[in-house]
Amino acid sequence: MRSFSLFGTPDVDLFASIHSRQCERYYSGHPDPYSVEANAFYFDWSREFFYAFPPFNVIACVLRKIKRDNARGILFVPLWTSQPWYPIFMNMKVSQLKVLDRYLVFCPFYFTSHPLSASLKLGVAIVSENR
Repeated sequence: MRSFSLFGTPDVDLFASIHSRQCERYYSGHPDPYSVEANAFYFDWSREFFYAFPPFNVIACVLRKIKRDNARGILFVPLWTSQPWYPIFMNMKVSQLKVLDRYLVFCPFYFTSHPLSASLKLGVAIVSENR
């Protein structure tokens, strides 16, 4: 994955499935015999450099969890500047923000492209509570 060459190799993928994982170890949003566990929010993120491309509706929760656990990792978010979580994301980034204009986003479990894929711009950066 291109972000690994920019930001380093993460230890664990926090929001994945056997089909979408970017790391050998991953947390799944549903029971999965190959995942570390089924819900990343139940575990301490501070011990590992993570990779996270979370569902858009939990981005604010992800940012709170990063702060609470004093965690550090690679986070993908849509560039939706009007969202309440966006300034928090920008304040927590500790690397250059890489903008991805064309990034094919799939809907989990349906293996079809996301309805916003054609117009969606994503940003990726290393985020941490400690700047």
